[in-house]
Amino acid sequence: MRESQFALEEEFRGEGLTARIVDISSDPSNPSNVCLDLYQTAAQDAFSNAARYGSQPEPF
Repeated sequence: MRESQFALEEEFRGEGLTARIVDISSDPSNPSNVCLDLYQTAAQDAFSNAARYGSQPEPF
């Protein structure tokens, strides 16, 4: 149960980071553009954790 909660938290974190990436990318004057690669790496990490710790459906 604890692992599935962590997976949900990481998915939520990844979605939030993705929204932030879109905001930053859509404004060339945004000072956070210099850190865009760090946001992208963090989002990939969050989604990777969500996939690793989330439960997968059983095949038929």
